[in-house]
Amino acid sequence: SFTIFTSSDAATGGAAAVKRRVFSSATRRAVSSRSRRTSGARAISSRRLASTSTREGTRSASSRSGGLSWSNRCAQRFDHDNPPDRELADLVPSRVLVLAKRRELIARAPEVRRDLDETARRVAELKTRLLTAAAPPVAASELVKIVKDAAGQAGLEVRSERILTPTARGELLEIPLEITVSGGIRELVALLYQLEEARQLLTLQDVKIRVLNVSQPKELLTTLTVSGFILPGPPPPKRS
Repeated sequence: SFTIFTSSDAATGGAAAVKRRVFSSATRRAVSSRSRRTSGARAISSRRLASTSTREGTRSASSRSGGLSWSNRCAQRFDHDNPPDRELADLVPSRVLVLAKRRELIARAPEVRRDLDETARRVAELKTRLLTAAAPPVAASELVKIVKDAAGQAGLEVRSERILTPTARGELLEIPLEITVSGGIRELVALLYQLEEARQLLTLQDVKIRVLNVSQPKELLTTLTVSGFILPGPPPPKRS
C-alpha cells in the first residue's frame, strides 16, 4: 500500500521538527546551566569543607600544644620537687667509691686492730719512762739529779744548771734543763751516751761547745739543754 503526503502534512511535519529542535536546544541550555550551578555549589562546598577542616586542624593543634605545655609544666614541677634520675645517676660513682673504701677498711680490721694494740703497748712502755713526779718543780729536781749523776759518771765537772719554763707537748709537759759542764771531748761523748741510754725518756734540745783556753783546746766548756717529760695530773678542784 502507498502513503500519500500532502503539502499540508509536510508543513505540519516541518513545524513539528522546528519545535523539536527548539525544545532540544533549550533543554541542553537548561541542563548545562544546571550542571554549572551544581559544579559551582560543589566547589563552594569543597572550599567550605576545606576551610572547616583547616580550622578544626588549627584548633586540634592548639589543643595539643596547650596539653603539651601543661604536661611540660607538670614535669618541671615534678623535677623541682624530686631530683631527676640524671642527678641520681651522677651520685652513683661517688657512692660506689665510698662503699669500696669502707669495704677495704672492714677488710683491714684485723691489721688495724694489731696496729692499735702495738701503739697501746708502746704508749704504756713510754709512760714508764716519764719522770715519776707529776708536779713540774718536783720533776725538774728529779731531772737535775739524773743529769748531774750522769755527768759525774762521765768524768765531767758541773759548772751550773738552770730550769727553763715548762712547755706543753700535747698531753705531756716538757721540763727543760740547761746545764753547763767542763771536760774533754771523750768525757762529753760519754755523757751524751749515758743520756741516750737512760731509763727515763730524755731529749737533747741544744748543744753549745766552747774552748776554755786556746793554748789547751782539749778543755771544753759545754752547755746542754736536756728535757724530760711528765704526764700532768688532773687540776685540783676549785674551792667554793
